Amino acid sequence: MRTVTWVVFAALAGCGSYGWDPGVRPVPAEGSSPEFAAKVDAAVQLWQSALGCSDVFSGATGTGFIYERSPSEFAAEGFGPTVSGNTWSDKVWINGLRPDMEEEILVHELGHVLGLEHVAPVEDPSSVMHPIDDGIVIPDLADVERVGCR
Repeated sequence: MRTVTWVVFAALAGCGSYGWDPGVRPVPAEGSSPEFAAKVDAAVQLWQSALGCSDVFSGATGTGFIYERSPSEFAAEGFGPTVSGNTWSDKVWINGLRPDMEEEILVHELGHVLGLEHVAPVEDPSSVMHPIDDGIVIPDLADVERVGCR
């Protein structure tokens, strides 16, 4: 998965220690393709469903913009060719090099938004928080428990 650290400066929402303010929702950046915007929305909805916590990502508007960027834009920021995504305090970049992996990358990055760190595959084989691209797109029970909404 992408090596990313998302710093959230939002108020806690009472849904575990990493909940966002109910009005904060990651959204596709202006100008995103309809296909990319649909992937962002699907990743948000996946986490909402997995967590079963109505106040996480529930707002209709967002302050965290998610951008699809080209490999050359990643290189211009000093990232190597294996970096799939990066997160700043106000945005997430997804490397558009592999559109077939974007769902996996988005779910992983939103895990960071929720406060999750990387997990070694040997420690939790089915986590979405592995630091490698391995095709896992659904948070497992351990991921959900680490967020703390259930």
